[in-house]
Amino acid sequence: YIYGSPWIYSSETKEVEVPCPTINAPTFSVSSKIACKNVAFNLNDLFPRTDSGAGTLEWYKKDGTKVADPINVSISATTQYYAVLKDGLCSSANSSNVTVNIYTPAISNIQITPYSYGITVRATITGSDLLSMIVECIEKGGDWANAKKCNQSLKGSGNATCSIDGLVAGSDYQVRISANTKTCPELFTYSAVQDVKTTCVEIPDAPDIITSGVVCPNTNITLSDYNNGIDGVKWYSNPECTTPASATVSISKNKKYYARIEDGGCAS
Repeated sequence: YIYGSPWIYSSETKEVEVPCPTINAPTFSVSSKIACKNVAFNLNDLFPRTDSGAGTLEWYKKDGTKVADPINVSISATTQYYAVLKDGLCSSANSSNVTVNIYTPAISNIQITPYSYGITVRATITGSDLLSMIVECIEKGGDWANAKKCNQSLKGSGNATCSIDGLVAGSDYQVRISANTKTCPELFTYSAVQDVKTTCVEIPDAPDIITSGVVCPNTNITLSDYNNGIDGVKWYSNPECTTPASATVSISKNKKYYARIEDGGCAS
């Protein structure tokens, strides 16, 4: 209606653009935070706001892709975001970028010291959380599911040490080290697998076996009866000690057998 003339009508319409008010970009108390790989987090909780601007907060990835559900975000790699405030059709300027880093503790300065029946491992574990170093050891070519393990917890970055006992002297093993955190207990950082050989114990040059005795030709004897009470004696059919002799053998003319003491991969 035209004001003051209720009986006069006009069909003319005009489009009027209402200017947007100035909306300041949102600001946050931190610019980077840590999250666990493939574990959901809430962007609004991760980055508390320090501004008091009204409107709806919308989140975008750095490439401009809108985050569909900012309270349930899951990432597998470090990602940058920015936010804007929306009031109707009006938007603020973009916020500064914020970064969500995937938590990955680091392992360095690895030292593996073998001894006769075990190993000691030292390493530096770096991170910003309660950390754990886990050492696994298998026979070379074995199954990691059956690994012997030891671990040490740290309250922050630092040097960790632990030992694994009950190994076989002079034998080949494989060792790997992993680190995880209290925040992300299912996320492990693994070192490269390293080969290690346990050291040999001191073994006499040769066993003092019983070498005298008379038996009739073609008589069966048990070689271990000649061990003279010495532990670890092994019998062979050749001087190189590569062909094990049977436990019971038949003595014939000029037949020789050879003995040595063995402890794991160590021998006299």
